[in-house]
Amino acid sequence: MNPIRFQLDQSLEWLTAHSGLALIGLLLSHTRIAKRLIRYALPGAQHPTVTHPDVILAYLGLLCQGKSNFDQIEPSRED
Repeated sequence: MNPIRFQLDQSLEWLTAHSGLALIGLLLSHTRIAKRLIRYALPGAQHPTVTHPDVILAYLGLLCQGKSNFDQIEPSRED
């Protein structure tokens, strides 16, 4: 497996609360969590519109921003 390469730079001009999500996304991609979760199917929902990885990754993104309520996904619904 290739080592994870990520460069962090400090900026005095602007800050964003979502900048750490890129690093979290990179780390999660190396766990292959989406590939593992896609294998599971619920009875009656063999081909869901929203997949298990979509839900889990969205919730992990919320948690990384300090938001524990899934209703807080609304501003990001179309992303």
